[in-house]
Amino acid sequence: MEVGRYVTDGQISDILLTEYRSYLINLYNRFKRYDPYFVTFFDDGACLQNRALNTEYKNKNSIDNMQVEVENIQLFRTIKKYYFQKLFEQYNKNPEVTKAFYLKEYEADCIPHYCIKNNLFDSQEPDVVNVMLSKDKDLLQTCKFPNTYQSVSGYRSSKRQHYSKLFNSDNCIEYIYPNFKRGILNANHIALILSITGDKADVVDGIKGIGPAKAVKIIQDYNIPTNIDGLKNAKELPQIIKENLDLIINNLKIVDFDEQLKRIPMERF
Repeated sequence: MEVGRYVTDGQISDILLTEYRSYLINLYNRFKRYDPYFVTFFDDGACLQNRALNTEYKNKNSIDNMQVEVENIQLFRTIKKYYFQKLFEQYNKNPEVTKAFYLKEYEADCIPHYCIKNNLFDSQEPDVVNVMLSKDKDLLQTCKFPNTYQSVSGYRSSKRQHYSKLFNSDNCIEYIYPNFKRGILNANHIALILSITGDKADVVDGIKGIGPAKAVKIIQDYNIPTNIDGLKNAKELPQIIKENLDLIINNLKIVDFDEQLKRIPMERF
């Protein structure tokens, strides 16, 4: 759309910047009595911290794999860079209300996790509620922090209606596995579940034949450790996990935000 507009008008439009600004203003006006603070995060799509481990990571989402004419790819990149630079400048002007993170060649999905883990913007204070607006499943792991939620919104064309659902640590697995019954598992298990099942959206291959339902059952039945050290030192694991342990550990390094943050230079933040 923006490539076509540039070709027609001869300049980059600010329409997306205007729409985003209006969106945030509407949110601010709606919740201003709660003193809201907005954090915007984005990256160039190179995802270096994960492609160093898996060259196929998010490869299907890259510009080079889009059905775009070769001569338009560079133009697309130029427009995207313009928008990102403008967003970064605009939303760092007023640090009392907004903050923008632009990680460039490093994937930025872990930014909310980084902010809350380090208590930036008072995000761990008991009177603060953190709400992430995203449809990405991997962000669910950040719901492990107190008073932290992920809001997932969309449109169901079959029912011709918009929907919105709020997930926290207790019910977040329902987003991956709708029939999940609350109990032992919570947001601390999200990265492990995705490491076992894989994540098609990010081109992360899991164990063949294991979907969310089976993964949840295995984790519950065998009390599978959720971190790499725990998996390596576990004395008893089911055969299917033993046979695919290297795959699961490598996937955890990719999916788990705490692992990702180890591979991103702190100066990027």
